[in-house]
Parts: sequence; C-alpha cells; structure tokens
Amino acid sequence: MILKLLRSVGISLLLFSCFPGWSQIQKNYSPAPILDTISADMRAKLMQKLEKDKARINEPKAQVNTFLKTLLEKRYDYLIKTVNDDNFINDPLFTPYLQSVLDKIYRANPGLQAETQVFALRSAVPNAMSFGDGTLGFTLSLIARLENEDQLAFVLCHEVAHYHSEHSITDLKELARVNYDKELKQKIEAARRSQYGQYTKLTEVFKGMGLSLNRHSRIHEFEADSLGFVYFANTDYDPRAAIRVMEILDSVKIPLHQNQIDLKKHFDFKDYPLKSAWLTYTKSTTWHSPEEEADSLRTHPDCKKRAVALERQILRLPPRTSLQTANDVFSNVRTQSEFEIIESEYHFKHYGAALFRALLLSETYPDNIYLQAIIGKCLYKLFIYQRNHELGKVLELPDPRFPDNYDRFLTFMQKLRLMEIASIAYNYMATRPVASYEDEEFLYALWLCSTLQVSKLDPDKVKEAYLQKFPDGIYRKQMSQKTIKP
Repeated sequence: MILKLLRSVGISLLLFSCFPGWSQIQKNYSPAPILDTISADMRAKLMQKLEKDKARINEPKAQVNTFLKTLLEKRYDYLIKTVNDDNFINDPLFTPYLQSVLDKIYRANPGLQAETQVFALRSAVPNAMSFGDGTLGFTLSLIARLENEDQLAFVLCHEVAHYHSEHSITDLKELARVNYDKELKQKIEAARRSQYGQYTKLTEVFKGMGLSLNRHSRIHEFEADSLGFVYFANTDYDPRAAIRVMEILDSVKIPLHQNQIDLKKHFDFKDYPLKSAWLTYTKSTTWHSPEEEADSLRTHPDCKKRAVALERQILRLPPRTSLQTANDVFSNVRTQSEFEIIESEYHFKHYGAALFRALLLSETYPDNIYLQAIIGKCLYKLFIYQRNHELGKVLELPDPRFPDNYDRFLTFMQKLRLMEIASIAYNYMATRPVASYEDEEFLYALWLCSTLQVSKLDPDKVKEAYLQKFPDGIYRKQMSQKTIKP
C-alpha cells in the first residue's frame, strides 16, 4: 500500500509565503535556511565598525589602549564565530520583521543615530542581547514567550539602551583596569597565598576595590530598563507592556507548554502496539542535568524589582489616548519561532529535545507534515546514537528538576531498547497520512527509517520515489551513500 502511495499520490506541494496563514501552518512548515557562514557584506560591516571603535580608544596608558583594542578584536572574533556556528537567522521572515520594529523605535527617537541591526538567534533560552558593536540578538525562545509586538519592542528598546549607553565598552574598560591595576594585583596575590578562607578573602578584595562585574551588570540592567523605557514611551506602543515583559522574564523557568504528551496516541500501532510498561513513571531522585546558576551569579537582577522601577516611570507619563495593538504579523512570527526552535535543536544534534518539542507542537498541529518528518528523523538519529553507545550525547537523562512532562518523556525514551526505537521509528513513518508522501522532508525521513532492520520497505524504492518527485532534491547525495552516518 505504501509503495503504491509513493508512486501514485498526486497532491501538489504546499506553497509558503513569508507569513503563512493558520491553514498553511496546520498542514506544513518550511524552516528558515541555516546561516552557516557569515556573508562577505556582513563581515565587512562588522570590520568597519571594529575599526571605528578601535579609533575611539583613548586611555591615558598606552598598554591599556593596546589591551582594549585587543579585547575589541576578540569581541569581533566572537561575533564572527557565533554567526559561523549557525546561531544567527538571516531570512525573509525574522530579520525584516525584527528590523522593522527596531526602525519604528528609531523613528520615534530621532535623536538616536540608527546604527544597530537585529537578528533572531537559534536558542531555546529566552534572552536578548547587545553584542556591543551595534549587533542585537533576539532568541527564538523569547519571541515564542512574548504575547505581542509591544512587548517585543520594549525588549529591543532595552537592548538599544545598552548599546547607546556603551555598557559593553564600559565593562571592557573595567576589565582593562583590572588587568593593569598593580594595587589590585598585589591584593589578589596576597589573598591567594592565604592558607585559610582564600575565596572569602578574594571576594573581600573585589568588593573593597568596588570591582564586581556582576554588580555592574545588574546596574546596567536597571539603567537599560530606565533609558529603554524613555525610548519606548516615545513610540505608539503600550507603556504597560514593559511591566508584562518583566512578568514574563520572571516566569521563564515555567515551561511554555506544560501539557503531557499522549505517547500512546503517537506511538501505538496496529503492527507494533505500545507496551504499557514503557509508560510507567516514577520521578527519579538522581540529579543529572547541570546545577542551575545561583541567583547571586545571574546577570539579570530580580525582575520584580525592575517592574517596580518601571511602574514609577509609567506613573509619570501623561495620559495616552491611542496605543499600538497586537498584529497578525507578530502572531505568525511567534508561531514560526516555535517551529524554528525544533529545527535548531535538531540542527545542533539535540535530538531528544527536538523530538520532545515536535511531539508537544504536534498536539496543536496534528496534520503538520514538517512535524511528522522531524519526529521520524529524530527517532532515527536516536537509534543511530543508541546503536553506537552514544545516546547520552543527544538525549538527556531524567532529572527531578526537569518539568514533569519533559521528565516523563525522557523516562519513556530511556526505557526503550535499540530495536524498540527502530520499530517505533519505522511504524510511525509508515502510518502517516497520504498527503505526507508528497513532501520532500517527509520522504527523506521515510527513506532513513526504511533503512532500519525492522523495515518492510525497500529503501531503494523509497529513494526512487524521492528522486522522481525531487530530481534536484537536497538529499540526493545523502541517499547515494552506502552507509548512513549520524
């Protein structure tokens, strides 16, 4: 039956615009291309900004000047590496949209020189950042958590304030001062030679010198909130969105989706029934995930305190009659950010996390072909790594500190033996709807799973169907390999 479908299904491939509507997302998704090498144009602009920043360095000591310029070069190298490590998204969706909001902020604040650009970052950690050179980053995870464009605009105002207040160069100068402060070096060496309480003594030295990079970071956050809100208040956005941003940031440890995955619905097949023993769950008492960073070491201070400070600024504003309202473009960007997080997790070989997120999202989009394909590809990859005794590289162990739904998922996956993963992968792909067989990603995932020992499909037949439909397909080389590597 499957082979007949591979040959005969005549459904047209879905066409996607930059902002696909609800019905399109229901059926499929086309991920943004991976930006794995920085463009010559972007590199040239960053180099131009580097030389401009180096020319502005004018400290009293020559050695401090040299050191500062070296730090600026290291910052440039770090940014280039971050791009080349596939963390930036530069596509027709996220980049123009984020930049359009940034442009609105600059138009509302004509006294600011518009010299920043913003990109979405492939990260599952909710955050935004200023790299210090005019490049701003906005993680996919933070976009997914925000509720409207007003909130996104305030976050951008905060990062713009970091840049125009030169917080980055302030920190670099502080680091240079530490590096060439003879008095401080003597005190540090004395503390290190101390037989008792070395850590305490070192801490006292830094506090006594007024030197705490963490303290300065916290001060910078309040300053960026305050100045960023001034920029924000000049726009048409709702001022109270700033308070809501603080509430969202304060709750980032709470999962965006807390619903349980119905594993039986996804992985119970007529030819391979799901075993009830796989679903038994007892919360472990063993910690496996890295210990969370202590609150005292966090760079972002207490969001509740920041909200109180912002509230005081809001109360000083005159009454406003018209406010910006949420728009459909933001809703589309937010939805697509959730799909892009899955694509990013898969790209960075976090196959367990990608599978978990894809299963969660498929509860909302059960007919989405992209999700079906990524679930199949993740299961295949988990099989390969399990076969090579390297599963720990791509799938976390259960941990009582994880959210309940994720911990249950990990417990389920860790119970599966090698051929059980293979059987679930194959049966999942072989039982998908007819429409899925017209999609390139799905056919590639089906081909991967058809190479598993338990498969009843001939991989060559699946490859033949793929090449017939997609003669210039992106997976032709992979399919020509005799051995499939993880």
